[in-house]
Amino acid sequence: MALPKRFPHRVQVGNVSVTIYRNRVDADAKYESFIVADLLTGKRRRQRFPSYEQALAEAQRLALSLSRQETAAGAVDFKDAATLIRARELLEGLDIALESAVDIFVKAARLVGPHRIIEAATEHARLHPVAMERLSLATAADRYFATLRERGASERHLTDVRARLGRLLHDHPGRQLHELTTSQLQTWIDGLRKQDGQPLSAISKRNFATVVGGFFEHWRRRGYLSTNPATDLDRPRTRKTEDVLFWTPDETARLLEAIEPAAKAPLAVALFAGVRSAELVRLKRSDFQFDSGHLALGGTRTKTRSRRLTPIPANLLVWLKEARFHDASPNQPLWDSTDKQFYQQVTQACATAGVRRLANGARHSCITYKVALTGDVARVSLESGNSPQVIDTAYRGLATESDARAYFAILPRTTTPPATPGT
Repeated sequence: MALPKRFPHRVQVGNVSVTIYRNRVDADAKYESFIVADLLTGKRRRQRFPSYEQALAEAQRLALSLSRQETAAGAVDFKDAATLIRARELLEGLDIALESAVDIFVKAARLVGPHRIIEAATEHARLHPVAMERLSLATAADRYFATLRERGASERHLTDVRARLGRLLHDHPGRQLHELTTSQLQTWIDGLRKQDGQPLSAISKRNFATVVGGFFEHWRRRGYLSTNPATDLDRPRTRKTEDVLFWTPDETARLLEAIEPAAKAPLAVALFAGVRSAELVRLKRSDFQFDSGHLALGGTRTKTRSRRLTPIPANLLVWLKEARFHDASPNQPLWDSTDKQFYQQVTQACATAGVRRLANGARHSCITYKVALTGDVARVSLESGNSPQVIDTAYRGLATESDARAYFAILPRTTTPPATPGT
């Protein structure tokens, strides 16, 4: 094949040309080669051939391929061009070509579906964290408790969190913080049972979901989790207000008669001042303002950490004097033990007296009879630390005024009856 008269020689196909260069090895031109400039990949690449025929064939192939690419590019409208530019912008910093990115997306979409790629990637990142520090569930719980305590959480709250997370740790030994999924947590909560084997109430399940959710959210915000697996847990709707159960005046008298002497004054305070059990174990003699006839519950004493004053009824004053608590030193605790032991004392007294064991029976009884006696929902709300709505819907209309008078007239057997409050 005759060589072109001049080099570099251009091979033209449409508007595209590919250049062939002649490379002389020495002055006599005994040895020569031909070089083709390849731009098909977008980068300049030199191919060397020993004969012009081979170089010409490759140049024609490249020119034809480039011509076809140009024709396809000419069919791209303005909208498509803008999309391509935006796609390249999104890929900046990832060190991956647009074509490779599309290929990865297509393969992932075929595996999990195009609309679940982000969800699948998020789950994969949670189970296989790249930059996140791994943390065992037990260590995470210990650190969480320490943080809550440093923030000044109440002992009641700490006890509740410790009990619920302790159940989580017991049922998932040796697990890492990032390993628990939403479905696993939901299955765990659904399967929780009481000691007698009965399912937990809706309120208990909701409380478990709330505590666990706060725990995982704490660690998500600190970079140990990509998502909070407890965010989507079921939180059953519960009736916040429903009719409560309370003791009759006769049951109350028998209960006070049956309980151990050391627990008699604390029970009387719960029954006639409506103090919660958790508040009761924090009370000291200095909280009782006998001169003004009020019990002062400061923020460190109450469940809600809000101050309140509640009156000391005349019959309660008699019970406290009989227990010699009226003359005790200011730092003398009303109940020198735990609320759990107080519960046990009440339970035993109920069994001895043949009285129904009611959850929060003392507080429910006091509020019920106060509403019946005074008819003043707002006043009872302030004195008991409950909202007016709860008092109105849960306690009003359950007892008669005559029963309320009998209730607040309950005294030790050998005592002369004092004036009934509200008269």
